[in-house]
Amino acid sequence: MCQLKCNEMRVFRFLVLSTLFVCVAGRAENPPQPRIDLNWVFITDQLTWTAPPKDPELPQYETALAKIVVFYPSGDYVDGVFWVGRYTKEPIFILPGNGFAIRRGHWSRNGNQIKVKSRSSYSEKVILTPTPESSSSEEMWVSEGIAEGRICARLKAPSGMYIPLAGLKNLSEFESIINASR
Repeated sequence: MCQLKCNEMRVFRFLVLSTLFVCVAGRAENPPQPRIDLNWVFITDQLTWTAPPKDPELPQYETALAKIVVFYPSGDYVDGVFWVGRYTKEPIFILPGNGFAIRRGHWSRNGNQIKVKSRSSYSEKVILTPTPESSSSEEMWVSEGIAEGRICARLKAPSGMYIPLAGLKNLSEFESIINASR
């Protein structure tokens, strides 16, 4: 009887330890991204805003297509193209249900040169038509100026200028989108 209980305990310990190992090993492969700090986030400079509709029954906010980029301190890189909106004197917000495209990759810095390697990762309600060349890319960006807590004050990329994102009303939704689109 004791031998049977001892064997059962060994099997139970083995199952618990192997389950714990699988859980820990699975987390090590795909660690969660840290919560986004606005100091890591930049947005397209000089957005082209479309005026709100004249119909008073419709929401009265301006809209624009924006690229939002995140330079994680770990060297990970994510960018997303979204339709954004803004009311007068309020932070911008991502327009829900209007589609987006996400790119993922890595970045590294050498002086004021920032190398960004990324590839298309996910798109919903395709707002951009990806070409084979755009699925994977390597770009050299140039950092300009100094901004406390940020990698720089402005970024010059082949696609244009980027400035620090001052605020995003639905930052947690942005973070959920980029984390879910892995």
